[in-house]
Amino acid sequence: CSSDLVLSSLSAGYSIISDDEIAFGLENVKGVGHKAVMSILEHAPYESFQDFVDRSGANKSVIEVLIKVGVFRELYANRKDLLNRYQCGDFRDNLFGEALSLTDRATPEMPDYDEKGLLDVETELLGMPLTVDPFARYRAQLGPVADSLESMDDVRAAGYGTAHVLLVRVRDVRPHMSKSGLMAFLKFQTDGDEEFECSCFASMWAGATLEETCARISYLP
Repeated sequence: CSSDLVLSSLSAGYSIISDDEIAFGLENVKGVGHKAVMSILEHAPYESFQDFVDRSGANKSVIEVLIKVGVFRELYANRKDLLNRYQCGDFRDNLFGEALSLTDRATPEMPDYDEKGLLDVETELLGMPLTVDPFARYRAQLGPVADSLESMDDVRAAGYGTAHVLLVRVRDVRPHMSKSGLMAFLKFQTDGDEEFECSCFASMWAGATLEETCARISYLP
């Protein structure tokens, strides 16, 4: 699994923490270039969000990206509110107290990203969700059936012509008009972080239902 990307433990690239944990690096964040990463690490550590803004050398767009992926959530948990306050300039300490307190502020607090919002933001900027498990509530809904879910290793070991039940996220849907009617090419990500593609022919696609971003799919080759 991948560990969270937070201000107190930043690194440039991936680093191994343990046999089953890898630290996510700044260079793996979309929109954060090498020069910005080197400047941020050169001036670390940082005492506050204001300190980071003043000394890191990161520009506005980089800071906004880092807010969105949760780098500052040790200091301030509400990412969307911090982003709004940064864009409004309402993040600096003043004579009346700390700007990032909930009491001494000039702008009203905004609701944070919901689970889907976090999933979308982290997938876009990190390539994968780090702080939310997109499969957790679906496993809970499946109950005992979740114990029978398989992995791509199971599929490969079983070979062609066998039936499998996987829990997946729908990553991409490309409809295609064939001679037999509308079909689609689908890309999935499993709960084991593996990706695979399949073709859904017209007869199957006509009755397909894809709800939200996850589905339990029983596929018979």
